[in-house]
Amino acid sequence: MSWTPRQWITTVLTVIVVGWCAWWWQGHMEYGWHRVDKAMDAQFHEPMRAAAALLQQQGRQVIQENNLTVALAKQRQASMIILANREGEITKEDGAALLEWVSGGGVLVIEAMTSTDKHRASDPVTQATQVVSEYFAKHVPANGAKGYTVVPPGTDHPLKLASKNWYLHRVVSSPALAWSDDDQTQWMVLPYGDGHIMLTPLNRFNNYELYQQDHAELLVDLLDYLPKQGSVCIVRGLASLPWYELLWARVPYGLCALFVFIALMLWSAMVRFGPLLPESSTTRRALMEHIDASARWLWLTSKGREALLRAVRTAVRSRLGRRRPELLRLGPAELAHRLAAERSLPIRLVDEALNQSAATRHFDFVRQIKTLQELRKHHER
Repeated sequence: MSWTPRQWITTVLTVIVVGWCAWWWQGHMEYGWHRVDKAMDAQFHEPMRAAAALLQQQGRQVIQENNLTVALAKQRQASMIILANREGEITKEDGAALLEWVSGGGVLVIEAMTSTDKHRASDPVTQATQVVSEYFAKHVPANGAKGYTVVPPGTDHPLKLASKNWYLHRVVSSPALAWSDDDQTQWMVLPYGDGHIMLTPLNRFNNYELYQQDHAELLVDLLDYLPKQGSVCIVRGLASLPWYELLWARVPYGLCALFVFIALMLWSAMVRFGPLLPESSTTRRALMEHIDASARWLWLTSKGREALLRAVRTAVRSRLGRRRPELLRLGPAELAHRLAAERSLPIRLVDEALNQSAATRHFDFVRQIKTLQELRKHHER
């Protein structure tokens, strides 16, 4: 049986409608896997997270600081500084310290300041490089439509750079470029002292730009400028610090010394805690102070020392007279020899205590008194 043209048309339209309905059902009503682009929170809070991980994979130590002032104060031993965010102003002090660091052999990767920025005239990096960034509406590079390539020194393969709406513009032709991209509008490297300043119109190494074209490979090739153990410091921005953070960044050791001094002052002035002590008797205290003052005065005079020594000798002889009166009939030398033998003491010490004059040195005088006290206590039994 042959179909009429109407039947053929009806059949074809029916197949198309049924096929479209099946396709729509499969795409909207059936479960399936679909890619959903979603940025992590860390991507917003740490815009250089991917670059830091890439540098660490290359065996480099990466330090991240929130402010340029802190980075210059703490990380002056770093071999490369990458300024991730150009918004803000570099102060004269930070600019001078930064350029001094670069001239000593450091590598600075930084965005060029726009020509319309109000801080351009006072920016230290702009004054040193004489390079600004312009919008494409003012000037379109000759090869802007086909992209840009750059060949880092020491390599033979060109790297592609993503086309941007901003380009680098040199205000003056000096100083000479060390190397740049083929159009000299997207990447410039200028020598400065023993170091280099690498300029780009926009940050090509943040989380959004690193995966584009050959930006990641360019970042790795920049490590050839650093020593083998050179570290990289990533500065997140130029936001001004509160006065207390700035003070801590400038003089941390001075603040630590001040805190320790204040803590010791408070510790010495605070109330001591513990059991209550009994109140001392004012009469007894006055007596002890009188005895202490009298003894101090006697010690300071030669006759006073003799009086103190004579009082102790009299007490010893009085005790010997009551306990062993036969010893008092012996001569001075024989008495000293007899007492030394009984107490197993050196004869010289006993003779100095009993027969010699009062010693002038504090140690010798105390030894005389101590020897006499020992003889007196021995004969108390």
